[in-house]
Amino acid sequence: MSIIVTQPSEIKPSHLKQIIKLIKTGGEIKISSDNLKKYLRRADLIAYELKQNKVICTATLKNPFNSYNAKVFTSAKSKEKFNFEKELGYIATQADFEGKGHCISC
Repeated sequence: MSIIVTQPSEIKPSHLKQIIKLIKTGGEIKISSDNLKKYLRRADLIAYELKQNKVICTATLKNPFNSYNAKVFTSAKSKEKFNFEKELGYIATQADFEGKGHCISC
């Protein structure tokens, strides 16, 4: 197994396709795969772990849009409004590898 932490532009297309599929499998991301790909390309870094060339987990250091920040704090009914520049997100692990500490490595 190998852990890769890199800029989105450096990710092999086959790995990026697997990362998108893995993130979408979790069911929490309601955007299209094409939009997710665009958002991933805006990220600072994407970490993922490979086992026999299969992406088993991933996490992303994101650059959220200001509109996203506002939506998150509004939906949380927060009285405070924060403008954060970075966010750790798009965290996902293949079902067969959940609970085994793989995403901690990412």
